[in-house]
Amino acid sequence: MRIISKFKDYYDCLQTHDSLIFQRKQTVIKYDGTNLEWDRDLDTIADNFNIIIIGFCGKLYPALYTTKMVVGGSYVLDKVFYEYNDVMEEIIDNSEETKRYYQYFWIRNKQKRRERKLKDLQLVFKKDYSRYSGHFLKYTTPIFLAEKDCLTINPQLSAYSFYKKFDVNQAFQEVEMYLGSILCANEDRLPPVSNNNMIEAKGFNLKSSFRKPKKEH
Repeated sequence: MRIISKFKDYYDCLQTHDSLIFQRKQTVIKYDGTNLEWDRDLDTIADNFNIIIIGFCGKLYPALYTTKMVVGGSYVLDKVFYEYNDVMEEIIDNSEETKRYYQYFWIRNKQKRRERKLKDLQLVFKKDYSRYSGHFLKYTTPIFLAEKDCLTINPQLSAYSFYKKFDVNQAFQEVEMYLGSILCANEDRLPPVSNNNMIEAKGFNLKSSFRKPKKEH
């Protein structure tokens, strides 16, 4: 599989110059009422985390992530969770919001609120997200990211530590198989590849029409 893309991802190192081409164009689609919108029930589940759903080669993977502030006052992604674990409990216990809550309510409510939050977090990984499955064929893509405000076609998976679910070899093989089977079975819907991209994907130089020279070591 040959990948044509303006950005790099963690599985790109395995690409070859064969006839299967993945034109990985990233598109952000804002929800406007005509698209399948975000499941608003998810917004009330965990106020210490952000919830996303990654669609990858026909399957859906919900995830929770936290952010942290960096120099300049902006926030960047920090920790990503694809399953429930004890670290998530530590984040809840150490959150400023939880501490403030404890100051104003009786101590007997403390444990009840904690248990309810932790139960909600576990539910994130058990909910039925099948309503998003149609995005694969609708947008003719093996990868998408659903979040609160928008849908991203072909997101950069490394930014969300997706190697925790699929290592380099597994991710590449999954994308290659999905493109070569499911999406090729619907190839009338595949986005066209430009002549120039096709030439370069075959390893030819656009100026000389000859294959690009190998780099000297």
